[in-house]
Amino acid sequence: MKLGTRGSDLALWQARLVRASLLDAAGIEPEIVIIKTQGDKDQVATFDKMEGKGFFTKEIEAALLDRSVDLAVHSLKDLQTTMPGGLALGAVLKRADRRDMILIRPEAADPSRTLGVKEGATIGTSSARRVAQLRFLRPDLNIVALRGNVPTRVQRLREGRFDAILIAAAGLDRLELPLDGLVTQRLPEALFVPAPGQGALAIQIREGDSATQSAVERLHNEELAGIVWLEREILRRMDGGCQLPLGTCADRTPEGIRLQVFLKQPTRESPLRFVVAGHDKSEIADAALARINRASAPPDKVNVWITREYDKAGEFINALDPARFKTEALSVHAMIEAGDPQQQSASLKNLTAYDWVLFTSQKTVARFAALLKQHGASFQSGQRLAAVGSRTAKAMRDQGWRVDFISEVADGKSFGEAMRARLRDTNARILFPCGAKASNDLEDSIGGSGLDFERLVCYDTVESPSLAPQLERLAEPHLIVFTSPSAVDILLSRRRATRNTTVVSIGPATTDRLLSHGFPIVWETVDRSMTGLAAEVNSGLSAD
Repeated sequence: MKLGTRGSDLALWQARLVRASLLDAAGIEPEIVIIKTQGDKDQVATFDKMEGKGFFTKEIEAALLDRSVDLAVHSLKDLQTTMPGGLALGAVLKRADRRDMILIRPEAADPSRTLGVKEGATIGTSSARRVAQLRFLRPDLNIVALRGNVPTRVQRLREGRFDAILIAAAGLDRLELPLDGLVTQRLPEALFVPAPGQGALAIQIREGDSATQSAVERLHNEELAGIVWLEREILRRMDGGCQLPLGTCADRTPEGIRLQVFLKQPTRESPLRFVVAGHDKSEIADAALARINRASAPPDKVNVWITREYDKAGEFINALDPARFKTEALSVHAMIEAGDPQQQSASLKNLTAYDWVLFTSQKTVARFAALLKQHGASFQSGQRLAAVGSRTAKAMRDQGWRVDFISEVADGKSFGEAMRARLRDTNARILFPCGAKASNDLEDSIGGSGLDFERLVCYDTVESPSLAPQLERLAEPHLIVFTSPSAVDILLSRRRATRNTTVVSIGPATTDRLLSHGFPIVWETVDRSMTGLAAEVNSGLSAD
């Protein structure tokens, strides 16, 4: 049996992994055959200037068809979404870290800026997807084409040709390249969306080759195959390849599947960024493509509800087109005191024992400030405070508190990963004031890192007494924007939404709650501000 592969360090690493895996699983040790592809021969042209598709696969696929080799290993993101006749996908292997990674020369680092690189820095990449996201996040950057294998790209950065480069984390991890002397950051997927299938390996075989199929199927990861199918299905339906500035990233949650999409279309000034969640992969793909292809909103006025009080939803209401939308802000919640008074007293009396205090909502800031006053406690100069999102940070500053770190991505998982990276070499003690219904995402993300993490419940939310009379006078909604998991439970207990109502979620925890209530499709906003939620609605969701 012969195994075809490209000759780069990374491709050979992948081929050796497959050879060793086949030996362990099937007692077969294939011979590795190196094949040079178009992408290997042309190390100068950027992908958008190269003709056709399959820059790193065509020659290998030809060798499969003429029986020069029996199987081939590819990075899945290089493999065309539609197989050439006579070939089949034999197996999808376990995935490595699918995130993109930025490598920065120390003199060009600026941790205060998005992506951690200084203003006007020169950054290297030849990926249309990465270029589009860089221009969206940091229009001040000077983007320069960078080709070559992984070690070559890192070497060019060390030589000073660039201030920073963008590269897939999987390749760096697999080759275990030394990155000493460079500032590194793995980019959260909610900030920088990876390529479809990034980090996964695929084995390609000939159709009808039952012996090879029987061997490689022992390496197949069916669960992962379903996830990457969804990521790549968007690419397939758009008939795209490396030239398409598309990022997709799917995750299975306990409640369903979430798909993040980034797409820069030539006809739109701003890129399209959205998250759609559901239970069925095909339905999610249909909804995502409908969103991409939608040309205009319907002429009828749409009734929109948002689960925020009027005084907190003003930006949302003002950002919607009044000719298209009739908007109602619902007073869903009332905040009540909650938590263990003895734990609260002990934590506040020993507040100086905590190195970091983490806040994830404006409600928590208000309630914790009241507890500080009640117990005569205050923050000390050595303590550090972190916030999720600019609104939480503003609420903290309004209390006169210093904010030492703001998470760019407003979800517990990403916040926890960011904190863990900052505190990797310390034994910091962390206090997390929160509501009784707060998810465990933050502590699960930080958990296992050796950090002392204490959760302190400060309040709870119950149904507002004004909600029932407000609902009685309102027309049925076409679209509801949910701003917390508890708002989902409270409003749906009133049975004022059907499973056909279009629903928008402010974040992953709220999305999961909506999925648990049986909604087939949930639109999750990328920007979790009031204006971000309005942009999600304005983008044409009312056409669903």
